[in-house]
Amino acid sequence: MGLYWKKLRILLFVAAIGMYWLLQGLVQERQNCWHKRQHSCFKQINAKNHRKYWLSDAAQNLKERVERRCGAETKGRFVSMTYDAFAKSVLDHFKFALPEELRPAPDYLVNDSDTIDAAFRYIGYENPDGLTPSKLKSKYDTFLTQISLPLTGSEIGHRVWPLLLKGFNGNRATLTFKMIMMLAIYIVKTNPYIRRALHITYSYVFLDEFQDTTDIQYALVKECFFGSNTKVTAVGDNKQRIMVWAGAVKQIFKIFCDE
Repeated sequence: MGLYWKKLRILLFVAAIGMYWLLQGLVQERQNCWHKRQHSCFKQINAKNHRKYWLSDAAQNLKERVERRCGAETKGRFVSMTYDAFAKSVLDHFKFALPEELRPAPDYLVNDSDTIDAAFRYIGYENPDGLTPSKLKSKYDTFLTQISLPLTGSEIGHRVWPLLLKGFNGNRATLTFKMIMMLAIYIVKTNPYIRRALHITYSYVFLDEFQDTTDIQYALVKECFFGSNTKVTAVGDNKQRIMVWAGAVKQIFKIFCDE
């Protein structure tokens, strides 16, 4: 799932009539198409090997449709990534842009619930309200995301973050998906050269199933691409929204169009 950005090259912008027709066709097949700028999803067009990256839960379906329209060679240019995978790629490739105190250990785990629970217990938080395991997990998530970077406070979340970033008491470093996304946003926000590299790498961004986008996922997209020449299109159907329980923004299309 990696992007291999260590040796970024200046990329060629493709304006061929065939590609334009392809992108238009893919967008028009969806009922609820919202255009911010003209598009494609985390598509990378590399001057050497012409790779394109698509952020879509329907990757195989997209590939099959692309193959029918443009042939097998073009199909091979499309690779699916979720928001979480894209954020992890940014973190893993540019982690040395972070200050040392925010840089996770290289062998960090992802979403290891036992380690996260142990970290909270290590600082003395031992489920004082007697929450069920699922509610306790949500409580941990709230503590970890209601902090600001860099770490300057003394609240529970600020005390647990360093433990999870570096490891503690024999436990390996462990990051939640939202922690990874927060670190990726911080990297882009504080490093204009990295942000510019993303603009050069991704001339088009296509966001599929956009109705299920959460606030932090949208914040990542905005930090990476808004205010640039990257062309962004969001596609989805409000009637198919299934992730409100996980934080999907109900008015996400209106917010996207307004911004």
